[in-house]
Amino acid sequence: MPNLLRVLALLLIGWSLASCQSLTNFLNHENPSARITNISLSGISPTGADLVFDIHVENPYDVPLPLTRLGYSLSSDGKAFLAGDAPLTGSIPARGSQDLRIPAKLQFAELFSILPGFRLGASIPYDATLDLSLNAPAVGPMRIPLTQTGQLTIPKP
Repeated sequence: MPNLLRVLALLLIGWSLASCQSLTNFLNHENPSARITNISLSGISPTGADLVFDIHVENPYDVPLPLTRLGYSLSSDGKAFLAGDAPLTGSIPARGSQDLRIPAKLQFAELFSILPGFRLGASIPYDATLDLSLNAPAVGPMRIPLTQTGQLTIPKP
């Protein structure tokens, strides 16, 4: 019985030290980072288009960083015309980076109702607000807020 207690104590100490390293990295402000590299349209149809968010994510931790979700919202002139939540799978490799391509559906009917004067072939100024969620081992859930402004040209189908 005493040997079992020693083994359990050693396992607990080992786990604590591994967790402490990740916690130390977190407390030393070595946090994951992300940036939007592009927002583009593809798959144009008469009713809508596929919008793609390209995001580059950096992981400074010694362990892979699981992805959980991406919340997104696009607005023009203070009026939101697209919002959603995309569940994510996979992880960012330890001490590595990864490029993500996250699709979303843009419906032209919503644009017409929310943005008066919108027409196909026009450029729409946008403000994008994204919220990337990760699950950092020993630290827990993390959020990385991302923003970008730009112009989105809606081609005629």
